[in-house]
Formats: sequence, structure tokens, C-alpha cells
Amino acid sequence: MPLLGYAWLIREFQLPQRPLAMVSRLGTRLRTTHEADGATRKEYPPQYEPEQGIVGHLEFALKYDGIDLCLLRDIFRACGPAPIESAIQARPTGRYSRLLGFYYEFTTGQRLDPALAIGGNYVEALDPDAYFVSSVPKRDRRWRVWDNLLGDNRYCPMIRRTPSTVDGLAQPLQAELQGLVDDFPPELFQRASDYLYLKETRSTHGIEHEAMPPADRTRRFVALLRSAGEGTLSELLTEPELVKRQNLIVDPRYAVPTFRDNHNYVGEQRPDYSQRIHYACPPPQFVPSLMAGLTQVAERSLGLPALVQAAAMAFGFVFIHPFEDGNGRLHRFLIHDLLHREGFVAPGVMLPVSATMLRHMPEYDAVLERYSRPLMDGWLDFVLSVAGGKNP
Repeated sequence: MPLLGYAWLIREFQLPQRPLAMVSRLGTRLRTTHEADGATRKEYPPQYEPEQGIVGHLEFALKYDGIDLCLLRDIFRACGPAPIESAIQARPTGRYSRLLGFYYEFTTGQRLDPALAIGGNYVEALDPDAYFVSSVPKRDRRWRVWDNLLGDNRYCPMIRRTPSTVDGLAQPLQAELQGLVDDFPPELFQRASDYLYLKETRSTHGIEHEAMPPADRTRRFVALLRSAGEGTLSELLTEPELVKRQNLIVDPRYAVPTFRDNHNYVGEQRPDYSQRIHYACPPPQFVPSLMAGLTQVAERSLGLPALVQAAAMAFGFVFIHPFEDGNGRLHRFLIHDLLHREGFVAPGVMLPVSATMLRHMPEYDAVLERYSRPLMDGWLDFVLSVAGGKNP
């Protein structure tokens, strides 16, 4: 069956293959198949066939395949501005022609012909029925688009409203937590809470296969967990504040005064002493802008369900990997902080986030691998220096 949308464009421009959230094909009937890895395959009858050419399949992708910012950037770089400008000139008030203009400039950082005349009612950049969107959208007057993305072009997570996500968020978890608190006498609850703080500290080191740290460092990590939700989120995400917390929780040998200025990777040593690289982190020159983008996500994701915001922020942090050491522990602290900050967890209540991850390490690793493997296979090129340095 002929490919449609993103799948057609990847083949047309011979782009690296990558997992797609939606793979569309032209067939004889409308049929949807959901894969175990979360991907969806959809067959469309003949009346859905788009106009021949790049723009026809781009508009089909925006309409039916969803928004894939990295893939759109690669397609726009491959085709250049000419077909996009021609489509806008032909339909200056069209919803999808204007969205093409908006996403072209958003993903490439290049401005299209300023003489293009745009009209029509404002449209949303993301469909709120399909994605979690910002509750504080920005008005893009050039394209007459409500920019309701969760970030900017420095860092912008995309979170789909899948059936499993929607069902999970519908569970009365917050009420159940409060019920547990109400059911226990205060003194018993306090003892249980103290135990959980210590268990969380042990578990967060267990995730990274580290021995239990000295007592003073354990106390510092417990104190850090107890501080979750204090101050403002924008202050917490500044370099000085994150550096201060990194210095508290790592071995003093690995305490640093700034974000990393060297290349880094996540890997493991094989029996022959070679390295298996799971993930090559962004080069150090990108870290400041990525962290500034993460701060923007914090502002634009206000009002989202606390679990969604915590996942977006914490996953973003661990993949930026702003420090040489301590990123995983700070990632889990951020989860605690955001759940307390948004009132999902009452003051004094400790959720065993790290302990739960440790019990489900294969599933946790699979989630990270599902994201990082396409990056490693399709977009990154790196070598390890003979001296052992990191040179992604």
C-alpha cells in the first residue's frame, strides 16, 4: 500500500528511518492498528489521498499524523522554503498552509518571505484533544496562530493524549493519598514518613548501582527531599540553585561550580572493557540554551496535571544531563518537587518514587531506551577518544 504523510516524506527525501507515532498508508478502507510500542498504523480509503507532492503530504501529516517537530525540521531543511512559500501564496488563509509557515520558522529558525500576506481566523498550533497544551498560549500575529506548545525552539516536549495516559490521569490517586494520610495517627505517619525518606535515599543510589553514601551525604539528600516545593520553580531551575543542590548530593570529588563544559554519555563497560553507549548527551555548548528552554517549559506547563508536568520537566532534565554527576538523583528530586509544588502530594508526605523505579527497572530502562535509541541510530555521530574522553 502506498505511503502517506510523514512516511512518504521520509522516503522521498531519504531521511534516516525513525519510529513514527503514526504510520499512514493508502488502502481500501479506514482501519487503525495499535502496536505494542505505542505506535499506530492507519489505512485510509482513496478519498483521503492528498495532493501529489511535498506540500500535499505535509498537510496530510499535520492533519492526520500529528506534530513531530524534529521530523518537520529535517523535512523543511530538505525541501527548502520555496514549496512552503508557494503553498502559502496559493492559500494565504488556509489553516494548514499557515501552520506550515509557523512550524517552518519554529523548527528551522529561518524566516520565510516577509511579504507573504496572511489572513484568516486564528488557529491552534496543537489540537488540545490530541496533545497536552499550554494554558497560556501566545498569539503569533504573523501566522495568525495560537502558539499553545509547551516550550519554545530551545526545548519543546510533545505529550500526546493517548488512551492509556488519559485513563491513568483519571484515577483518583490524589484522593487515595489523602485517605492514607487521614487513616493513620500523626505519630505513626511521621515514623512511616521518616522511613520512606531514608528508603528513597537508598533507592535513588540503587538505581545507579552505587553503594549507600556516607551518613552526612545521606542526611543532605534527605534534607533536599524535604525541601521539595520550596521557593519558586523558576529560581530552582537557575544554574546557581541547581549547582548548589548538585554539590549537596554528590561525592565532593564530583561537585562542580557550573553546568558541565565537557561531553558526556550514559553507558556501561563490557567484559572486554569497551564501552556500550546508551545515550550521548547534548554537547556542552547547548546546555545553557536547553536549560533556559526547560525553564520556559516550567512556565508554559502551569495548569497541566501534576504528573504530566513532573514527567515533562524531569525527563527533559535527565536527557539534557547538565552535570557530569548527580543528574539522575536531581531528576528524581525534581519529580518530588513538582508533585509537592502543584499540591498533588500534601506537605510531609513522601512518595517512594525511586523505590518504585528500582522495583520496575526493566520497564524504566525500556522507556528511556525507546526515546534514546532512535537518537543514537538516526541523528548522532560520535567517537570515544583513546584517552577515555567523551567526544560525541
